[in-house]
Amino acid sequence: MNSNYEPCCLRVIAQMLGADRRLMTIAESLIFEGELRATRDDLRDVLEERFGELSEALKQQIEAMTDRERLRAALKRSLKIGSLDELQL
Repeated sequence: MNSNYEPCCLRVIAQMLGADRRLMTIAESLIFEGELRATRDDLRDVLEERFGELSEALKQQIEAMTDRERLRAALKRSLKIGSLDELQL
């Protein structure tokens, strides 16, 4: 999932519409979690396509990652590496 709106833009839209701040925070959190999930899924998909079945330890390591930028960097690296040892999560 790739949102077209950054969280700060969502806040402005919510204020313009008179939305409750607490609800907007929940929406922002859900969007962030969705994007995080999608990036994890993309990383696993690319790694499995290139290197076959992933170990349970590697799957858990990917699942534990909460920094979307680090996940995106790992996804980009996954397209260039020659082995899983080069991934550097």
